[in-house]
Amino acid sequence: MPHALSPAALRGLIALAALLLAVGGQWPQSGLAWTSADEWLRDMLVRRQASAQPEQRLAVIDIDETSLRAAGAWPWPRERLATLVEQLIGNYGARAVALDLVLPEPADTGGDTRLAMLARHGPVILPQAFDYNGNVPLRVGKLTGGVPAPRADGAVAASGYIANHAGLADAAHIGNIGFIPDPDGVIRRLPMQTWFAGRRYPTLSLAMLDCCSGTRAAAAGPNGGMQLGDGLRRLPYRLQWEAYTVIPASRASRYFFT
Repeated sequence: MPHALSPAALRGLIALAALLLAVGGQWPQSGLAWTSADEWLRDMLVRRQASAQPEQRLAVIDIDETSLRAAGAWPWPRERLATLVEQLIGNYGARAVALDLVLPEPADTGGDTRLAMLARHGPVILPQAFDYNGNVPLRVGKLTGGVPAPRADGAVAASGYIANHAGLADAAHIGNIGFIPDPDGVIRRLPMQTWFAGRRYPTLSLAMLDCCSGTRAAAAGPNGGMQLGDGLRRLPYRLQWEAYTVIPASRASRYFFT
């Protein structure tokens, strides 16, 4: 049977890998393989150093298999989504609710109307997803939000988008959930600001800080500890996944059982 490595042995392996990468870096390489090895080593260090200290400022509401069995298959009616958001704000006192699912097509009128009112007047941040691939001129839904910007000035240029339907276009707070994975498919960086068609758009987390952090934003907007809050920024990943409170949507809303 394989044996688990002791902390000392693991530190030794990481140190050896770092030495090999440093020595190997003295010779010409094709690039991708050595970059992947460097990122692999960094990933090991990040996982080793990540804290399990509970994060008490936010909770993740997960539409998991349990919730789907309790409330029915996806997609859910917009009435159900609106009720969930209302209960998070009203019953649980959430200072902000950021959705990470885009709704490009209208659905049940009553639910869409409630979501539109919540997004316009409540502490709700709706998402839209920018595309950075550039191969296909993607234009879905009605793009909204952002601030005028004649130049990118450090923001990451996008080539297209998937936005919400026009009925949600009056949302007061919009954040981008588009991303650019590394060549190995891992997401290690996020575009904190995106530039598209003469406007700049913040990522979802920055939009939530701007909406509801309770502190006055700087002239260029909050940066969430990511330097200037511009460009493609490496994520710190300071916490383990277990540090976050993850609540199944079926437990967060009594609507599913009434």
